[in-house]
Amino acid sequence: MMLRQLSLIASSLALFALGCSDAPARPARVGLYVMIRSPDSTVPEVAGRSCPASSGVEWDIGKSRRDANGNLIVDSPNSMNFGDTLEDGQGNARVTCTVRKSGAFISDIGGKDPQINEPNGKINFRLNGVAKENGTPATNTATASVYTPMTLDLATNPGFPGCIITTVHEQAPGALWADFSCPALTRSGDPAKACAANGTLVLEYCKTGEENE
Repeated sequence: MMLRQLSLIASSLALFALGCSDAPARPARVGLYVMIRSPDSTVPEVAGRSCPASSGVEWDIGKSRRDANGNLIVDSPNSMNFGDTLEDGQGNARVTCTVRKSGAFISDIGGKDPQINEPNGKINFRLNGVAKENGTPATNTATASVYTPMTLDLATNPGFPGCIITTVHEQAPGALWADFSCPALTRSGDPAKACAANGTLVLEYCKTGEENE
Protein backbone atom coordinates (compact mmCIF):
# COMPACT_ATOMS: atom_id res chain seq x y z
CA MET A 1 0.00 0.00 0.00
CA MET A 2 2.87 2.36 0.82
CA LEU A 3 4.48 1.68 -2.57
CA ARG A 4 1.28 2.61 -4.34
CA GLN A 5 0.96 5.79 -2.30
CA LEU A 6 4.52 6.80 -3.12
CA SER A 7 3.98 6.05 -6.82
CA LEU A 8 0.94 8.32 -6.86
CA ILE A 9 2.97 11.13 -5.31
CA ALA A 10 5.71 10.61 -7.91
CA SER A 11 3.14 10.75 -10.72
CA SER A 12 1.72 13.95 -9.29
CA LEU A 13 5.18 15.52 -9.19
CA ALA A 14 5.67 14.67 -12.86
CA LEU A 15 2.41 16.34 -13.78
CA PHE A 16 3.36 19.39 -11.74
CA ALA A 17 6.67 19.66 -13.58
CA LEU A 18 4.85 19.41 -16.90
CA GLY A 19 2.59 22.25 -15.83
CA CYS A 20 5.63 24.39 -15.02
CA SER A 21 7.10 23.93 -18.49
CA ASP A 22 4.34 25.65 -20.45
CA ALA A 23 3.27 28.37 -17.97
CA PRO A 24 1.66 30.84 -18.42
CA ALA A 25 -0.14 29.65 -21.60
CA ARG A 26 -3.15 28.52 -19.56
CA PRO A 27 -5.21 30.37 -16.92
CA ALA A 28 -3.60 30.36 -13.50
CA ARG A 29 -4.58 27.59 -11.07
CA VAL A 30 -4.57 27.47 -7.28
CA GLY A 31 -4.78 25.02 -4.42
CA LEU A 32 -4.77 26.20 -0.82
CA TYR A 33 -4.95 24.73 2.65
CA VAL A 34 -4.80 27.15 5.57
CA MET A 35 -5.41 26.61 9.27
CA ILE A 36 -6.21 29.76 11.26
CA ARG A 37 -6.15 29.67 15.06
CA SER A 38 -5.07 31.56 18.16
CA PRO A 39 -1.36 32.42 18.16
CA ASP A 40 1.27 30.62 20.20
CA SER A 41 1.18 32.12 23.69
CA THR A 42 4.99 32.04 23.82
CA VAL A 43 5.23 34.69 21.07
CA PRO A 44 5.66 37.82 23.21
CA GLU A 45 4.32 40.28 20.63
CA VAL A 46 0.88 38.66 20.70
CA ALA A 47 0.68 37.57 24.34
CA GLY A 48 -2.86 38.02 25.62
CA ARG A 49 -4.41 38.33 22.16
CA SER A 50 -6.95 35.85 20.85
CA CYS A 51 -8.33 34.70 17.51
CA PRO A 52 -12.05 34.28 16.66
CA ALA A 53 -11.08 30.89 15.17
CA SER A 54 -9.50 30.07 18.51
CA SER A 55 -9.21 26.29 18.43
CA GLY A 56 -8.44 26.24 14.71
CA VAL A 57 -10.52 26.39 11.54
CA GLU A 58 -9.34 24.91 8.22
CA TRP A 59 -10.08 26.40 4.82
CA ASP A 60 -9.54 24.15 1.79
CA ILE A 61 -9.47 25.35 -1.83
CA GLY A 62 -9.27 22.71 -4.54
CA LYS A 63 -11.49 20.41 -6.57
CA SER A 64 -14.22 18.76 -4.51
CA ARG A 65 -15.59 15.24 -4.76
CA ARG A 66 -17.64 12.70 -2.82
CA ASP A 67 -15.99 9.76 -1.11
CA ALA A 68 -17.42 6.23 -1.01
CA ASN A 69 -19.67 7.22 1.89
CA GLY A 70 -21.00 10.31 0.14
CA ASN A 71 -18.98 12.75 2.24
CA LEU A 72 -17.76 15.92 0.54
CA ILE A 73 -13.97 16.11 0.25
CA VAL A 74 -11.87 18.99 -1.05
CA ASP A 75 -8.62 17.88 -2.69
CA SER A 76 -6.52 20.69 -1.26
CA PRO A 77 -2.72 20.51 -1.06
CA ASN A 78 -0.55 19.34 1.80
CA SER A 79 3.14 18.62 2.38
CA MET A 80 2.92 15.23 0.65
CA ASN A 81 0.55 15.93 -2.25
CA PHE A 82 -0.26 19.12 -4.15
CA GLY A 83 -3.89 18.06 -4.56
CA ASP A 84 -6.16 18.99 -7.46
CA THR A 85 -5.99 22.69 -8.27
CA LEU A 86 -8.79 24.95 -9.48
CA GLU A 87 -8.49 27.18 -12.52
CA ASP A 88 -9.14 30.90 -12.10
CA GLY A 89 -12.93 31.31 -12.28
CA GLN A 90 -13.64 27.63 -11.60
CA GLY A 91 -15.51 26.50 -8.49
CA ASN A 92 -15.57 30.02 -6.95
CA ALA A 93 -11.77 30.23 -7.18
CA ARG A 94 -9.98 33.43 -8.08
CA VAL A 95 -6.22 33.70 -8.50
CA THR A 96 -3.74 36.25 -9.79
CA CYS A 97 -0.11 35.24 -9.40
CA THR A 98 3.48 35.70 -10.51
CA VAL A 99 6.30 33.29 -9.69
CA ARG A 100 9.73 34.36 -10.87
CA LYS A 101 12.73 32.16 -11.59
CA SER A 102 14.40 33.64 -8.49
CA GLY A 103 11.58 32.35 -6.28
CA ALA A 104 10.06 35.77 -5.69
CA PHE A 105 6.30 35.47 -5.93
CA ILE A 106 3.03 37.32 -5.43
CA SER A 107 -0.39 35.71 -5.09
CA ASP A 108 -3.90 37.06 -4.64
CA ILE A 109 -6.40 34.26 -4.03
CA GLY A 110 -10.09 34.00 -3.35
CA GLY A 111 -12.35 31.02 -2.89
CA LYS A 112 -14.93 29.16 -0.85
CA ASP A 113 -14.56 26.00 1.15
CA PRO A 114 -17.74 24.00 0.34
CA GLN A 115 -17.33 22.02 3.57
CA ILE A 116 -18.00 25.14 5.68
CA ASN A 117 -21.52 26.52 5.95
CA GLU A 118 -22.19 29.82 4.23
CA PRO A 119 -21.05 32.48 4.56
CA ASN A 120 -18.10 31.31 6.65
CA GLY A 121 -16.48 29.27 3.87
CA LYS A 122 -15.32 32.38 2.02
CA ILE A 123 -11.63 33.28 2.15
CA ASN A 124 -9.47 35.94 0.50
CA PHE A 125 -5.76 35.32 0.93
CA ARG A 126 -2.66 37.12 -0.26
CA LEU A 127 0.85 35.76 0.22
CA ASN A 128 3.87 37.53 -1.26
CA GLY A 129 7.52 36.81 -0.70
CA VAL A 130 10.44 34.59 -1.66
CA ALA A 131 10.21 30.81 -1.97
CA LYS A 132 13.47 29.55 -3.34
CA GLU A 133 14.17 25.83 -3.46
CA ASN A 134 16.92 24.82 -1.04
CA GLY A 135 16.47 28.15 0.72
CA THR A 136 15.97 28.41 4.47
CA PRO A 137 13.17 29.99 6.52
CA ALA A 138 15.60 32.80 7.35
CA THR A 139 15.70 33.84 3.68
CA ASN A 140 12.28 32.59 2.51
CA THR A 141 10.27 35.39 4.09
CA ALA A 142 6.78 36.56 3.16
CA THR A 143 3.93 38.92 4.01
CA ALA A 144 0.29 37.91 4.14
CA SER A 145 -3.23 39.25 4.47
CA VAL A 146 -6.40 37.25 4.99
CA TYR A 147 -10.12 37.86 5.17
CA THR A 148 -12.73 35.38 6.34
CA PRO A 149 -16.18 36.12 7.78
CA MET A 150 -14.97 34.62 11.08
CA THR A 151 -11.74 36.58 11.46
CA LEU A 152 -12.43 39.64 9.28
CA ASP A 153 -9.31 41.39 7.96
CA LEU A 154 -5.91 40.40 9.32
CA ALA A 155 -2.39 40.90 8.01
CA THR A 156 1.30 40.93 8.81
CA ASN A 157 2.09 44.28 10.40
CA PRO A 158 5.22 46.13 11.56
CA GLY A 159 6.30 45.16 15.04
CA PHE A 160 5.04 41.59 14.74
CA PRO A 161 6.72 38.43 13.40
CA GLY A 162 6.38 38.03 9.65
CA CYS A 163 5.54 34.93 7.65
CA ILE A 164 8.06 32.38 6.48
CA ILE A 165 8.02 29.78 3.73
CA THR A 166 8.96 26.75 5.79
CA THR A 167 9.38 24.24 2.94
CA VAL A 168 9.58 24.67 -0.83
CA HIS A 169 8.52 21.38 -2.43
CA GLU A 170 8.59 22.59 -6.05
CA GLN A 171 9.47 25.97 -7.52
CA ALA A 172 9.88 27.00 -11.16
CA PRO A 173 9.02 30.03 -13.29
CA GLY A 174 5.24 30.31 -13.08
CA ALA A 175 4.70 27.56 -10.49
CA LEU A 176 5.10 26.98 -6.77
CA TRP A 177 4.26 24.33 -4.17
CA ALA A 178 5.26 25.40 -0.67
CA ASP A 179 4.35 25.34 3.02
CA PHE A 180 4.02 28.60 4.95
CA SER A 181 3.70 29.76 8.54
CA CYS A 182 2.42 33.13 9.79
CA PRO A 183 2.73 33.33 13.60
CA ALA A 184 1.06 36.72 14.05
CA LEU A 185 -1.61 38.18 11.78
CA THR A 186 -3.11 41.28 13.36
CA ARG A 187 -5.39 44.22 12.65
CA SER A 188 -4.07 47.73 13.20
CA GLY A 189 -5.88 49.44 16.05
CA ASP A 190 -7.29 46.21 17.51
CA PRO A 191 -5.00 45.16 20.38
CA ALA A 192 -7.23 42.26 21.44
CA LYS A 193 -7.01 40.25 18.23
CA ALA A 194 -4.29 38.14 16.62
CA CYS A 195 -4.32 34.89 14.68
CA ALA A 196 -1.71 32.44 13.49
CA ALA A 197 -2.01 30.86 10.05
CA ASN A 198 -0.14 27.97 8.52
CA GLY A 199 -0.71 25.76 5.51
CA THR A 200 0.24 24.84 1.97
CA LEU A 201 -0.07 26.82 -1.25
CA VAL A 202 0.07 25.57 -4.83
CA LEU A 203 0.24 27.97 -7.78
CA GLU A 204 0.33 26.81 -11.41
CA TYR A 205 0.43 28.60 -14.77
CA CYS A 206 1.21 31.94 -13.15
CA LYS A 207 3.02 34.77 -14.87
CA THR A 208 6.80 34.49 -14.71
CA GLY A 209 7.56 38.20 -14.48
CA GLU A 210 9.41 38.04 -17.79
CA GLU A 211 6.45 38.64 -20.10
CA ASN A 212 7.20 42.34 -20.60
CA GLU A 213 10.98 42.24 -20.17
